Amino acid sequence: MIRLIDLDSIKKNPNAGRSSHILAGQVTTKDWWDCGDKIVEKVRFGEEPGPDDIAISEESTGRPAKDPKIIKTEQKRDVQTVRTMEPEPEFLYKYTSLTVTCKSCKASFDFSKLESDSGCGPEDDWQSDTICPECHDMQCLEDDVVEETIDEALHRLSRIDPIRFKKLRQRAA
Repeated sequence: MIRLIDLDSIKKNPNAGRSSHILAGQVTTKDWWDCGDKIVEKVRFGEEPGPDDIAISEESTGRPAKDPKIIKTEQKRDVQTVRTMEPEPEFLYKYTSLTVTCKSCKASFDFSKLESDSGCGPEDDWQSDTICPECHDMQCLEDDVVEETIDEALHRLSRIDPIRFKKLRQRAA
């Protein structure tokens, strides 16, 4: 069986060739609470101030705070640079749906519903990407499924719609 790429889904990847991405990290917020006769500093990570903050303010002053209020807030967002082993691909795409049938329980489902698992055994390691979502048979398919490569899909597109193929290739250049 061959799982084909949906030709209408192929588009130029705006991040093609990049091998690192900057991701927004956690927000750290520092609040200063006015607890009547004492200012209390509290650091929180990502959440809004709540009853626990007031309780902490009371613990810090040694007595119940009189109507504690936040008088100053500073926020900082960390960023992370994530590096990948390979650069981003030139094209983004999706596969067409492919209905498969489990050889054990005979359930039919979309190929994308297959489950994966791996583990270590006393003799060797194992991995399965064809686990039935119904009966959990580790090798539920009779035939291997080969996924079409982007190069094969582009070749197919060049024969079906040469104008669209040319536009895709021009944007990629």
